[in-house]
Amino acid sequence: MNYIIPLITLFALLILGLSFVRYKLAIVLYLSYMILVPYFFIDLPVWSFSNSSVVAVLLGVLIFDFRLKKNISPDFTAVMPFFFLLASLLLITLFTDMSSPKFQLYNWGVDFMNVCVFPFIIWNVSINDDKFVINAKNSLMISILIAGMYAILTMKLGGENPYAAFISSHLNLEIDYIGSYIEGSRIRNQGTMLHPFNWVYYLCLLCCYFSILLLKERKRIYLLLFCFIAFNIIIADVRTGLASMIIALTYIYVRYNNIRKTIFYGTAIVVIAALIIAANEELSQRFLSLIDISGTRTELEGSSFQMRIEQFYGCLDEISHSPLFGNGYGWTQYYLSIFLEHPVIFGFESLIFTVLCNHGMAGVIIWLIFGSMLFRVPRKILGIKKNVYCVDGLVVFFFTYTVATGLFEWLAPFALFYSLLLGYLYQEEKKKLIQSSFYEYSEN
Repeated sequence: MNYIIPLITLFALLILGLSFVRYKLAIVLYLSYMILVPYFFIDLPVWSFSNSSVVAVLLGVLIFDFRLKKNISPDFTAVMPFFFLLASLLLITLFTDMSSPKFQLYNWGVDFMNVCVFPFIIWNVSINDDKFVINAKNSLMISILIAGMYAILTMKLGGENPYAAFISSHLNLEIDYIGSYIEGSRIRNQGTMLHPFNWVYYLCLLCCYFSILLLKERKRIYLLLFCFIAFNIIIADVRTGLASMIIALTYIYVRYNNIRKTIFYGTAIVVIAALIIAANEELSQRFLSLIDISGTRTELEGSSFQMRIEQFYGCLDEISHSPLFGNGYGWTQYYLSIFLEHPVIFGFESLIFTVLCNHGMAGVIIWLIFGSMLFRVPRKILGIKKNVYCVDGLVVFFFTYTVATGLFEWLAPFALFYSLLLGYLYQEEKKKLIQSSFYEYSEN
């Protein structure tokens, strides 16, 4: 396993180096890196680089390429909701004193680079280069195939995950899950990530992304990829991910197609999946464990409604000294890094709890405005209603998943896929407009 770290370091250095000379290729490789490697690191004897370093270089090269070479003005439309959110939350930090200002500013800076700047780069490159959209799509396709095959392999190893365990050990990362997470009789697969929830989150984002591509392009490869990713979600054994994905896909397909088609295809998929699961005893047991709400099949129990109410009151107690502005940016992460778990709220396992404790009632209002902006932006950019509904479905997934599990670092991947999907749909509409104009010109 000793060869893994040099290979990962070389991969990261390649991305950093290409950022100066071929930044579009560097972005495509960086997308693969995010799926295949759980943590970005370049440890050299003289200097250490983070993903923020790569994003900063990409931003500088993009501005140079757009403004000085091509005289193109960068566009902020797709990422305005994220700029609004981060700027508003930074303003709130001026009125909080429960967290260290240095800690808050550092975490805000990291989030700003990943949530705002990188999606800004993705969006601007996507709308100005249709080949980039294709290359990014192919990069994600290959990466998830490799990562998904590895995840299936770890299940055959009885839950062992040597890759994730080796990287976490090398980086001295303090995480709860080393290898695949085993509790009771359940094995939660974490694939190439450091936590099962992170792995399932990326799987669901990719599943939504490629299911939308399936609707648009009608290619069998996307159907096969969709089934492959869905299979990985099932064996990952995270109920929240499966439920959130089903809700999002139901929304997309009902709004995109008529209800009869949705019912027909949905029934066909359920029947085929049931036959495959029934034919394999291990899959049958895993699926029964996944849908077991009572907890009789496993020792792992979810949060009850009463527990959620108690946690909500625990949040109100935590911000009783400052109900309007909360405890400060990233306070929940700061608290968990010291105490590991809250006596009432536990791991702040809901977006509602995280926002309340960090930013108070002002934060709740900001997030509501942010949510409405996420739905309004596609209506400004896209002209076809069905395309708008596709982006809406991605937003539905994000809020469904984070309200049930928490926020943490999951805003950045969503911002990335949000801008990437908007870029893809923008290019698709642009091509249709050019084709229709060409046909009209030919007829005349």
